[in-house]
Amino acid sequence: MDTNIPNHDTHPNPNHDHPEKRHTSTNRTARLLKGTERFGPYRPIVEAIVRAGRALAADYYSGRIIVDRHKAPCDAEAERIVRAAIREAFPDARIIGEELGREGDAGARMVWLVDPNDGTSAFSRGYRGSAVSVACLVDGQPEFAAVHAWGFPVEPGDLIVWRRGGPIVRNGTPVEAGRRPAARIVVSQSADVDLRSSSRNAELCAPHPYLPLASIAYRLGTVACGDGLAGVSLASPTEWDLAAGAILLEVSGMAVHDRGGRRIRFAPTGGFAEDYELEWVFGGDEALCRALAGKEGWEHLMGRGDRDGAGGDGSLFDLALPARPAGPVDPDLLDRTMGALVGLLALPDRSGAGREGLLVAPPSGVALLTARSLDRHGRLDPEAVVGACRAHAAWLPGIHVDGGRIAGPAADDALLRSAAVLGACAAGGRFGEALGDVERLAAAFEAPAGHTRARLVAETFRDAVSGAAPRAELDRRLEEALSAGEGAAVDAGGLARALDRCATGVWAMPREALLALLSTRPPLADGAAGAPRPPRDLWPCDALILAQHLAAEPRPVP
Repeated sequence: MDTNIPNHDTHPNPNHDHPEKRHTSTNRTARLLKGTERFGPYRPIVEAIVRAGRALAADYYSGRIIVDRHKAPCDAEAERIVRAAIREAFPDARIIGEELGREGDAGARMVWLVDPNDGTSAFSRGYRGSAVSVACLVDGQPEFAAVHAWGFPVEPGDLIVWRRGGPIVRNGTPVEAGRRPAARIVVSQSADVDLRSSSRNAELCAPHPYLPLASIAYRLGTVACGDGLAGVSLASPTEWDLAAGAILLEVSGMAVHDRGGRRIRFAPTGGFAEDYELEWVFGGDEALCRALAGKEGWEHLMGRGDRDGAGGDGSLFDLALPARPAGPVDPDLLDRTMGALVGLLALPDRSGAGREGLLVAPPSGVALLTARSLDRHGRLDPEAVVGACRAHAAWLPGIHVDGGRIAGPAADDALLRSAAVLGACAAGGRFGEALGDVERLAAAFEAPAGHTRARLVAETFRDAVSGAAPRAELDRRLEEALSAGEGAAVDAGGLARALDRCATGVWAMPREALLALLSTRPPLADGAAGAPRPPRDLWPCDALILAQHLAAEPRPVP
């Protein structure tokens, strides 16, 4: 199978086509529901699914501590919203739900399976990507399926819907039939809780990279849309966990397979057609699923939801762990904060003399270290940033520490990208005074760009994240900042692209470009174990979690 993906931006997010409708969560929701008339009698169900997603979002930002990680207070509320719409539209149907049990005639021709919050355990920890999962069978045949990951990457999330006779529709746009899938495996959200887990996932998914996502229904749905070759669950999923994702895969010419490699099918009653081995489940390309199921070692990943402290790679800050915010967060501000950080983490140019093994371009690496230091210390600590650059200089070509200051030909670009991180943080509540730290940050660099130029960049990114200035004004100010310093080596085009990501938000970003960044890790499989690799400080795969930390104070996970 040819799984080569062209230039990442050649497959844009369909929401990228309407820049005037990107800037508010209300307009993004309208885009999500565009053309719902195509779903005919199932339209009220789709709208209810989105409302259920909003109920989950409200709980996520409530500041509430969830003690029981397998049941959140919002789960039953979300299911009631979906059930009410089903009963109104199809009063004779049978409904089977995770939270509220079974209702309706056991012999009904139409059976609905509802999981109102697939991935509750991940949701309780603070991961984005749990999903409302709804499926319908008529006489045992697929009739309707929908998976709504309300918060991935940000509200209102990702909505994947299919009804019999039509195409799969993602966020209002039909999915291109026959599109070449991206060569990655979609795995549990806990794939990177420690280095041991990362290494094991890399070994089992090799030669493909892996992408962690909460919710098995959503993993299968993204594979059906071409975001990966296969999705994996090691959590013994039930009928309502799998039904919607299995239908979406079947429509795409694929299937879900059990631990023994058997194709999982559903009975007319909504239950499984056979007694399957469901400890491990693999959905996607059949040959690949069988190969994955035949590998030994998946059992070592089961139940690894919490870090065990086995970093051991010289990291100073390590990857950010998720946590539910301590209170409400403006979803539009969060969207633009994520867009800012993701935009600043440019992947290295592989076309020329790019150094093999680098995960991000060196100036982006310094910006990432700055963001991690801010998150770890709750404030700017220039000495910590300098120390991290000194410790990781081998992975930052063009950057070195001289006399206690960050120097080198890439230092100017690194300063401006780090200043942009400060500016993005200044727009939120957690680091409201961050802009006042620009001078202290600039003093840590030996760069002609200097304090004045760095402040202009920081102010531009602050106003882009806060939505305080129109796009034309932001572009003019960035151009002014970039033209202010002579002799400074700065990637003006890269900063302009980062500003675009910042101003429009991560939700409008071409999907494959985002997923490629979130799948970026060094070679970790056993065959590469002896090779030097960048420490976890420089892995960009947790960019969305880190951006949420920078936008809002996280509540510690109990």
